Order: sequence, then C-alpha cells, then structure tokens
Amino acid sequence: MLAAGDRTLPFARDTRAARRAEQPRRPIGAGLSPRRKPLAIPVTFDHIRNDFGGSCMRALILSPLLWLAALAAGAALALYGGSLQGNDPMAPRLFFAGVGIAITALLMMVVAWRASRRRSYAAAVQSTDAIARWQVYPSDMEAFRAVDDARSGRLWSLKNTLNLPSDVPLEGFPVVVGEESLLVGDRLYDHGPKEFGTPGEVDLVEGSPGFLEISCLLKTTKAPLIQVLRIPVPAAARVAAAAAFAHLAAQVQPHDRDRIRATFGAHFEAAGQADDAPHRLQRRRKWLLPLIALFILAMAAFVFIR
Repeated sequence: MLAAGDRTLPFARDTRAARRAEQPRRPIGAGLSPRRKPLAIPVTFDHIRNDFGGSCMRALILSPLLWLAALAAGAALALYGGSLQGNDPMAPRLFFAGVGIAITALLMMVVAWRASRRRSYAAAVQSTDAIARWQVYPSDMEAFRAVDDARSGRLWSLKNTLNLPSDVPLEGFPVVVGEESLLVGDRLYDHGPKEFGTPGEVDLVEGSPGFLEISCLLKTTKAPLIQVLRIPVPAAARVAAAAAFAHLAAQVQPHDRDRIRATFGAHFEAAGQADDAPHRLQRRRKWLLPLIALFILAMAAFVFIR
C-alpha cells in the first residue's frame, strides 16, 4: 500500500537512491561562485580556537583591562566574605569564590600578556619597514655555536649574552633588525641593543658562518660592564647583514665609542686577535681562582693550628 499523496513506486525510489550513490560526491564548496569562499569547517582544536568568537571576542578575552577588573572584583569579593561573621553560611562561599576569581584573573592576565608579545613578534616578522631580515637554519646554528664558543674563550668579556634558541626547528628562526627593535627567534627586544646597555661598537665579521657583534656599555653602581650580542649571519644573508650593520653602526655615538674602547681596551684587543688563543688576562684568570683558594686554605690552617 502506498501512503496518501505518494505516487512514486517503491522500485523507482530504489533506482534513484542507487543512481545518487553511484555519482561521485563533490567537495564542499565546489560549484560556488569564485567570489564566494568555500565553507571552512573547523576540524581541529586549533581551528576552533582560532575561529572562536571572531576577532572582537578574542580581543575581549585577551584584554588585560578586563582581567584586571576581574582581579579587583575577586579581591573585593574575598574581602567581603572574610569580613562576614563566621556563623554566616555565605562567608566561606563568598571568600573562596573571590579567591578563585582572583587566581583565574591572574592566570588570564599572563595569557593576555603572552598573546600581546606574540602579536608584537608577528608584527615584527611581517613588518615591511624592517632594515634587514634573514633566517638561521640548524646547520648554520651548529657551525655558529663552535665559532661562538671559541670566541668566548679568548676573554671572559667576549661571552655572548644574547639568548639564542637552543632547539632550532627545520625551518630555522628569524632575525629581524628594525628601526629600533631587534627580533631573534621568538624573543623581541623592543629597544634593540639598547636593552643591554649603550651600544658602543658594532662589527660584522665574515666567516662560515659570519656574525654581527654588538658591544654595549652597561653602567652599574660599582663599575661599568661590557655586554656582547653576537648574532649568526649565514652565507646567504651577507647582503642583509651588511644593511643591518650600516644601520646599527650609524646609531653608535662617537663619544660612546671612544668611552667603551678606552674603558675596555683589553676586550677589543682580544676581539681583534687573528686566532682564538686565550688573551693574557684570560690566562692569568685561570691561575687566580686556585691561588685564592690556596690563600683561604692557608689562612684557615693558620687559624686552627694556633
């Protein structure tokens, strides 16, 4: 029996179903107008996280002001709960709820800060006004570590204070020299070398790989210190590194260059050596610590013998 209003025979419905099953399925979005984009289906957690709520919702969630207000509200709620009498059943609930809100707000403020740093990192990598940029690959970094260690062995002041990535991915890590900022890997220095002190000298050393060396004068309450930033320069990045060198060298003031060279003459003497042999001050330093240890032991023995 056919239902009322159903004029399609059963065998006809089966034939149509079989015909549809034999036809190849078109991918989602096929046949749409070129002006319309295919439907994007978030199939992974990353896609869901990136597409969640749109840019406005992400900006609201990652707003430090929002979580600062939540922190203040949580602290006020905890204080109010603590001010109630102990026999009030709402006192512990309000107190622990306020503490939970405050802790969550603190964690989200950290997340918001990290997101802000990532946005600055992405902006620095993608900026079009960068002075120079290049990529450092694992093979380049491996060769640079040997050069860096050998150069640091000349004199203790030549140790590289720049925090370079320990694990280099296959795609390498970027180096971007901007007007004021410096990006090395995932670390963004908003004020460039000035975050390590006053730039006093910049050198571009050729090699395989070469490196860009920046010497900064750091003023302290006791005595000035020198800090060295050494950035690897692969062979393919020599043109970009030359542009970065010209830009950084132009930022060094003549009186700063004269001051750092007059204060740390031995440092630049060791940096200008033709080989990686230890400087005379470095050789003296090897004997200094054992002599100090022997002096302390002798004084201790003298005190106990008496």
